[in-house]
Amino acid sequence: MKQVHKHSVRATLQREHLILTQTPQVFSVALLREAFERADVDEFVGTDESSLVERLEKVEVSVVAGSHRNIKITKPADLDLARLYLQEEATLGTSGAGG
Repeated sequence: MKQVHKHSVRATLQREHLILTQTPQVFSVALLREAFERADVDEFVGTDESSLVERLEKVEVSVVAGSHRNIKITKPADLDLARLYLQEEATLGTSGAGG
């Protein structure tokens, strides 16, 4: 992982403190509304819902384990991959149930 500025490497980041985040991200409706309202007032553009909630400094944002199979479907090839994953899950579930 590299930190860059104008196409030049500025630092190499230590991976043990970094994770890739996924959606969905879950927060109470009231907390999300407050986070979006504050961001709007401050003209802050976040990268995701979590970045907006973090700014409130009201709750500790936690993470849970995800899966590389939690893919975003934005084009037909993504849907093909999702079907493959579902087919594999169905096959594993069937073969594992009998014994």
